Amino acid sequence: MACDETANVDAARQEPGDPDKEDLTRGLPQELVLALVATVVLDHGHGEAIPSQVFVRVLGDVGVNESAARAVLSRMVRRGVLLRVRQGRTVAFHLSDAGRAQLTRGRDRVLSPRPFDHAFGEWTLLSFSVPESRRDLRYRLRARLAWAGFGALRDGVWIAPGAPEIEDVLAGFPEADELTATVDLFTATPRRPTELPALIARVWDLNVLRREHQTFLDRWETAEKRRGGELARLISLLADWFRLLRADPGLPPAHLGPDWPATRSAMTFRRLYEVWERPAYEEFRTLVRHT
Repeated sequence: MACDETANVDAARQEPGDPDKEDLTRGLPQELVLALVATVVLDHGHGEAIPSQVFVRVLGDVGVNESAARAVLSRMVRRGVLLRVRQGRTVAFHLSDAGRAQLTRGRDRVLSPRPFDHAFGEWTLLSFSVPESRRDLRYRLRARLAWAGFGALRDGVWIAPGAPEIEDVLAGFPEADELTATVDLFTATPRRPTELPALIARVWDLNVLRREHQTFLDRWETAEKRRGGELARLISLLADWFRLLRADPGLPPAHLGPDWPATRSAMTFRRLYEVWERPAYEEFRTLVRHT
């Protein structure tokens, strides 16, 4: 369950400041679609194509208008994540092999109870060389590296806590062989004169990371477990969780200052996911039956 890129599609928003309306509108449409597909296909083995009206209905419940929903579905077909099929007069969508691989690559981290933890003191250093003429390839590689926990140390040199699998980073690239030939990978141990706290602060903006966690916690830590509407809440939760995992690579807590919120965020996600996951799928099945 991974979201390597985000779509720039506008979503209709609820009016701010209305305490009677639950705020489920922060996720970008592509993240919300991936969250829905990951939940029903990967976690529950739903093998049938999902009608477009189901996507429109569910995305509408989280604040995405119909035109934006249909636009992002078309974009995800063009990118090879979804496959469009016809069921009589109805258009429906399958998860493609490439889309399944993309979601599966990130599944362990998304559902891990400790997604921000790594072996103490272990770092990975990676260098690559992609020419300026292959700008699109560079962008896609950087997006995948960021999801895997890497930060840019300098141009073409990236560093990550722990030991991300480079095979997972490159998996799914049509240019995987080309990229592999340009990538050098090392297990690294910081040594003087490198000061690890200063290096971390240079590569990652810790204030931004803390704000990302706090935004997630402000929205979800006190969320009620009431029955009804679990599908909308679950895919919104997952979309926010995708974004947080992409932002925070799991840096060593000893260098992050007091009360670093990663553990609270992980506990909050697990608590709500375990409560909403089953009823959300039942809600989805009911919706499919009546579409």
